[in-house]
Amino acid sequence: QQQQQQQQQQQQQQNAWQKQAEAQQAEQLRQKQELEARRQQLEMENQRRKLEELQMKRKAMEEQKRMIEEMRLKQQQEQQMKMEAAAAARNAEIARRQAEIKKKQEEQQATLAIRRVVQKVRTATAANFEEMQQELSEVCATELAKTGAEEKMREECQKAIEMAKGRVDGVLAARQKEVDRKAEVERLKAEQEANMLKLVQELTDLVVAAEEGTKLLDEVTTPLDESAKDEKITPAKVMKLVDAAETAGAEAKAKTKACTDFIMQRRQDLQVFKTGAPGAAGDCENKQNLAKLLTRIKEATRVADTALASAKERKATAMKRAGALEKTKAIDAVFAKYDKDKDKMLSQNEIQAYAKGEFKFNLPQDCLKRIQEGPLVEEGKAGVAAASFHWLRATVGAARELDRDMNRKKDREEKERILIGVKDKLAEKVKVVATAVETAHKDVIKAEDKIVDMRKKAMGAHYDKHDALAAETDKVIKTSRASYEKVKKTLDGLSSMVDPKYAKDVDAFLDIEAKALKTRMKRMELRLTRASNLTTRLRDEAKETAVREIVTMRQNVIKVIRYNQRLKELTTEQIFAEIDKNGDGEIDQEELAAWLEAADKELKPFKAPAADEPEAEEKKEETEEKKEDDKAEEAKEGEAKEGEATEKPAEAEAEKEKVGLVPKAGLVRPTALAPAVPEKEPEPEVIELDSDKMDEVFSKLCDEGESSLSKAVFFRSVQQFLKVIKETALTDVFPVTASKPMRKLEAREVVEVLEGPIRDAKTKVTRVKCKALRDNVEGWATISSNLGTVFLREGKPSFKVVKETILTEEFQLEVEEKKEGEEEKKEEKKEPPKDPRTLLLESISQNMKTIHVAVQQGDNRVMGRVIRAYASLRRTVMPDVLRALLEETIDASRPGKAQYLAMAPVADAPMTDEEKEKLIEIKFPQLPKPYPVEMEAFSVLLLLMVLIDKKEKEKAFECSNMLVTWLKTHNRRTLDAFNARAYFYLSLAFEWNGTLQELRPELLGAYRTACLRHDGMGQATLLNLLLRNYLAYNLYEQALKLVDKTVFPESRPNAQYARYLLYIGQIKAVKLEYSDSHSKLMQAIRKAPQAPTVALGFKLAAHKLAIVVELLMGGIPERSMFTQKELKEQLRPYYAITQAVRNGDLNEFAKQTSTYEAVFKKDKTLTLINRLRYNVIKTGLRDINLSYSRISLQDIASKLGLDSAEDAAGVVAKAVVDGVIDATIDYDKQFLKSTQKFDLYSSCEPQKALHKRIAFCLQMHNDTVKAMAYPDAGDAKDGESAEERREREKREMMEMDDDDEMLI
Repeated sequence: QQQQQQQQQQQQQQNAWQKQAEAQQAEQLRQKQELEARRQQLEMENQRRKLEELQMKRKAMEEQKRMIEEMRLKQQQEQQMKMEAAAAARNAEIARRQAEIKKKQEEQQATLAIRRVVQKVRTATAANFEEMQQELSEVCATELAKTGAEEKMREECQKAIEMAKGRVDGVLAARQKEVDRKAEVERLKAEQEANMLKLVQELTDLVVAAEEGTKLLDEVTTPLDESAKDEKITPAKVMKLVDAAETAGAEAKAKTKACTDFIMQRRQDLQVFKTGAPGAAGDCENKQNLAKLLTRIKEATRVADTALASAKERKATAMKRAGALEKTKAIDAVFAKYDKDKDKMLSQNEIQAYAKGEFKFNLPQDCLKRIQEGPLVEEGKAGVAAASFHWLRATVGAARELDRDMNRKKDREEKERILIGVKDKLAEKVKVVATAVETAHKDVIKAEDKIVDMRKKAMGAHYDKHDALAAETDKVIKTSRASYEKVKKTLDGLSSMVDPKYAKDVDAFLDIEAKALKTRMKRMELRLTRASNLTTRLRDEAKETAVREIVTMRQNVIKVIRYNQRLKELTTEQIFAEIDKNGDGEIDQEELAAWLEAADKELKPFKAPAADEPEAEEKKEETEEKKEDDKAEEAKEGEAKEGEATEKPAEAEAEKEKVGLVPKAGLVRPTALAPAVPEKEPEPEVIELDSDKMDEVFSKLCDEGESSLSKAVFFRSVQQFLKVIKETALTDVFPVTASKPMRKLEAREVVEVLEGPIRDAKTKVTRVKCKALRDNVEGWATISSNLGTVFLREGKPSFKVVKETILTEEFQLEVEEKKEGEEEKKEEKKEPPKDPRTLLLESISQNMKTIHVAVQQGDNRVMGRVIRAYASLRRTVMPDVLRALLEETIDASRPGKAQYLAMAPVADAPMTDEEKEKLIEIKFPQLPKPYPVEMEAFSVLLLLMVLIDKKEKEKAFECSNMLVTWLKTHNRRTLDAFNARAYFYLSLAFEWNGTLQELRPELLGAYRTACLRHDGMGQATLLNLLLRNYLAYNLYEQALKLVDKTVFPESRPNAQYARYLLYIGQIKAVKLEYSDSHSKLMQAIRKAPQAPTVALGFKLAAHKLAIVVELLMGGIPERSMFTQKELKEQLRPYYAITQAVRNGDLNEFAKQTSTYEAVFKKDKTLTLINRLRYNVIKTGLRDINLSYSRISLQDIASKLGLDSAEDAAGVVAKAVVDGVIDATIDYDKQFLKSTQKFDLYSSCEPQKALHKRIAFCLQMHNDTVKAMAYPDAGDAKDGESAEERREREKREMMEMDDDDEMLI
């Protein structure tokens, strides 16, 4: 039952659970249905809302389309209206322009018609001038109104007429002048004809006299020829004949000299007559007579000279003959003297007497017998005849020499016999001496051992014991030297034991036998000397050590006194009183010793002054307070932003991470700072003083001869001075961080130490309180920095008076003069700066005075200053001043004056009364009138420069033509500089017009004239203009011929020489002469103005060409050539080409060449750059040759960018032949094999390079010497010093070439 009940309960419970589950499922189903119904309702609402929105959008779009369509229609209507209006306006504008074009064409045609006739008028001659003028009037009457610029064209026509009229008048005047000149020539012809006849007659008389003198000379010299055959001639008679010949020769020479003197005095007249120049007599007969006279003069001179020379030769011959006769007579006299029996033969007894009397020699009987039986005595004769006397003399002399030889042989044999015994004895004695030498050598070894022992003992002993050690060593050295001297004396005395006449032979024997002993003795002498020097050095070292110890102790005593003074904070007076116990004003030795005994000798480093500690504490407190305030503010801000931080934690963290408040990922914030390592304090210095040395130390402290230390000497010793060796600051307080600078201590300044030195623990610098002796300013200075830099070093500001002198209160001797000079300088400085107009007038006046002086003195060199002045004048010239200068310097009668004034720019009139008042009256210097033509050339050339600067090409062309034409009519050396400048600007004007080739004949003629006049500046300028003319049209052959046939003048301006070198370099480069071209171009760059902003065009052209030429030579230009600030951008294309050549990259080279082809064409370097292709290949081959010992030709072709291996083989073969690479080609296996490189320094290449550099230096030295110039006394301006003059000339030289670069 219980089980049934339980089952029923379970069944009931399950039913209950099931009902509950069904109820839950029904509830869930209901909720789902409600949710589904709500969802469907929401979807329906959404769909309805979307439909409404779509309808609204559709309506809006339709409304928008309607409005857009309305606006489009409206815009189309407006655009149509605008187009119609624009078309109407355009048609009207086209009609107006067509009318204007038609009018301009008519005006141009009219203008061209008039100018065509104007050109005819300008070139008109005297014959057709009126006809051309009438034609111009007719054309102007019909066409002038159509030009549109009636006034301008009428003015141009008037100028053309005036210019042509002036030129025609000049031609007519020149013709009349030529007629007058011919008449004058005819008159001079007649006068010179008469003068010439007179001169010829005078010269004929002189020639006749000269010819008579030569005949007389010939007659006088004839006896000299006969005297050569005279057997009775004597020297006195010969001298008499010679004197007569010399007298006649002098007279003949005087007469011929009179002829030549006459010719030299009347040389000009005779030369004119002889050459037949204009104005000379033209009579052919007179010319022939003069030529014959000159021939006769030459012949007479030649005959006289020949006769005199022949007389000298005859004199020598006659004198020799006379001397020979005298000697023959003397020999005959000697023969007669000994020919006693007068049989004209010498018998044996007479021969013996002759030998005794003349030779002091007795002939042996056998010799007499040989003479008697020999060839000297003729057969059948009893003695030697006179004809054989000279042979007898020779025979007697030979017999005497034979006798002497026999005597010398006997003496030699006797000497050798004696020397054999002597040498044996000397050999025995040498052996004995060798034993003594060995003994002496042992004594020397003992002395050296003693020296070594002495040195060892001295190293460990006190220097006081060094004297005793040296004394012991000296005894041993003395014993060794005595032994040495005894042996040396014995060795030297060996040769004295022999007879003096055998001394030389004995010495030679001893030199051989005792050579080793003498060498040994010399070595012993050196060893003994060294030993003595060592003992002396030991004593000297002991003395030096003693002196150093005393000096060190003295310094230590002073150091202890200074330390205790600083420690006790005493003044020098107080520390002196503390040591001077008895108060007598002097310190004796006992007082000083007692004070030192009680003084603190442990020197500790001083800490920073206490006076600076409160400041540091205050700074520390301020820093801590600031930190606390910052923390409080951060806490408040954290509370206020706490809620905001919780809402946006990611953004806040990111922002903090950006500003560094929160560490980034991977980084750990340190929890605490590591403790600082305390700096180790330096150990104190302990001073030890030896009481035994105090006597000497005290004597060093006192003055010489004093026994006590006075107050003055004490103060001088205790005071410490430092010398400033590097600039540093003098500050007010000790800490560097808290100090303020008072002033700067300059190098070589001296300061007195008041406190310190003290080391700052924070900054680790050593500082002292000091007083500057210059101005007594006290402050703190740094001795050495924490990096080891030394600013102050110990030194004394003391000098010793070596010669009597004066002592003054002021630095300078004349104080009053100094003050007056300073006041004058102040007054000068107060003067206001001069007005530019005033400076311009002063400069023009100065140049006018210079021209006046140059013309008076005929000095062409001074004109160089005037030419250099143009550089500043052309920049500052004013129109009204220029017009006034033209009015002043150009003569009113000149037909071109009006034209020059018309070309001059017109000045602006002043607008206000104030400007009128400021205008300065134009005044020029009062010089004598009329002005020389140089004044006009100066003003017109200035006008031409102004027109060039303003780019008024037509006016500049006309002005330069007029100026050159006018200058050609004058032949004055003072105009050469202006003439050269005028041709310079004339060439520029023709170049602007594009007609430079038309000027070439004119330049050639001008150059020929400049050469004939020796005009150096003109030659240089015109030669450069001709070269530029040829090069402008690529006429390199003609330019080279011109260079070969001309010589650039030595006295040339530097700018012209630089330009000449540039042109030569350009020609040589085109002609493949790269070495010469590069040398010339580098010289041109060095000769160019060195100012960075001057002559930039010239420098740029020279640098471009030099870069290309150096590349063609196989070199690489320096990088500095491309980094010049002024040229860097313009040289960029050439830098790219250089990089391609340097890398050996053929593709890059082709790319850069095509990129900058237009630039290279403009620079005229494209042809040279195209030649660089082979250089690029050579560079690549060099790199390959250095990198590979063996490489195939196909690989070379691929690396160099060649088409095939065959092309590579050809290129490599040419490179090998040219010596570019050292390698061989294997054509069978198709590879290149490099050979071993040799040592360059074993060849002559370094020597060649040095020779080239030396030659360059010598050439530069020669050029510098040639360029040296010394100014004349009157060359300087008024009141200008030498230094100011040099500065002015330097400034002028920098500015003078600014206009030259327009031709580059």
